Amino acid sequence: MRVQAASTFPHRLNQDTTYDSICPVCYLTVASSLVETDLTEHEALHACDTFRLHQLREHAPVFTTR
Repeated sequence: MRVQAASTFPHRLNQDTTYDSICPVCYLTVASSLVETDLTEHEALHACDTFRLHQLREHAPVFTTR
């Protein structure tokens, strides 16, 4: 089963002038491109893998409050 990711994907400008699109839910690099606007299509098609989401939750740091 796959989970649809959120609609806002942060973009990272790399030293080689390419752009990466990062999924804000599963933290995978969805796509890389020389043209930032080309990332939109890949973002629309991305769906997070539920197994990966489970792994992220299992290994997430636990914060406690006093």
